[in-house]
Amino acid sequence: MPDKQEIRLNKKQREALREAITTGEPPARVIMRAHILLQSAEGWTDEAIAHTFGTSIDTVRRTRWRCLDRVYKIKVRHLADVGLFA
Repeated sequence: MPDKQEIRLNKKQREALREAITTGEPPARVIMRAHILLQSAEGWTDEAIAHTFGTSIDTVRRTRWRCLDRVYKIKVRHLADVGLFA
């Protein structure tokens, strides 16, 4: 896994994550991921997030990595769609 990368969330993304947490409708794993992404975006360390939410450091790292991986794939797909990247 790559070194820690910064998670950046815009206002709409933060609101969607907070709503998932407060409504309690999504499965517990989704709520945990929302907590992890919000705190990561706030600059919390992996250790602090894991300790606060009772999960492992590896879970925090994997969650962040998956989020960044999806963003990267979306950006590459967009560049290919507009013909700038093949």
